[in-house]
Amino acid sequence: MPARVVVVLDEQKLGEKVAGMLVEAGYETIALPDPMVALDALENAALIELLIASIDFPIGKPNGVSLALMARSRRPEMKVIFLGSPDYALYAAGLGDIIPTPATASEIAQHAERFLGSPVGASPDRKIARNRFFKPAAGSPAQSPDRCAAIPGSLQWPANDPGLG
Repeated sequence: MPARVVVVLDEQKLGEKVAGMLVEAGYETIALPDPMVALDALENAALIELLIASIDFPIGKPNGVSLALMARSRRPEMKVIFLGSPDYALYAAGLGDIIPTPATASEIAQHAERFLGSPVGASPDRKIARNRFFKPAAGSPAQSPDRCAAIPGSLQWPANDPGLG
């Protein structure tokens, strides 16, 4: 079975491009527009092997490190690749690799492929539907993105954190 990958980047078009490249390479991949939708997908999917996430998202949304920590509480074996400033390396230490931004879709996809290895049973002509392994619960944020709202408080970077200046 090919690796299952979730991509959630603050630049949605870049996330979609990365996901498309990974699908072409034979990995089951989905690009999600927002960390809350991603959290729902990560909690409801049968298996996720890799999360590719921006470290920083706009105010009001969980940051990528919080997303990875929440997902890892249920999936400790899941690998993580973060995109962001190397200044955030301390926050992501021990959770996964950091690709410094700006990065191209090709660089991100290549890093993911190296991280995962070759997809088992994949062939160059095999195309995999992006959403087939995600079955969001009825009424969940993944089914209704307009219902997504960040949980106030601990899911955001601390406003008084000197490392964010």
